[in-house]
Amino acid sequence: MFIVSYSELVLAQCKTGIVGSFPALNACPAELLDEWLIQIQAVLAEHRAANPEAIIGPIAMNQIVH
Repeated sequence: MFIVSYSELVLAQCKTGIVGSFPALNACPAELLDEWLIQIQAVLAEHRAANPEAIIGPIAMNQIVH
């Protein structure tokens, strides 16, 4: 799902209880990656607080290293 995986899709996946994953390269420019991670953590924390019984899926980031 390269190119189409972005923060909103990750949030939707995690909120349904499955792994929310995306390639780090999709956050372009590189500074956007920090924004995505902060946003994802904040939104999931709000969702967890509002839905204490919900199962929240983990986040998986594909980091390409050469």
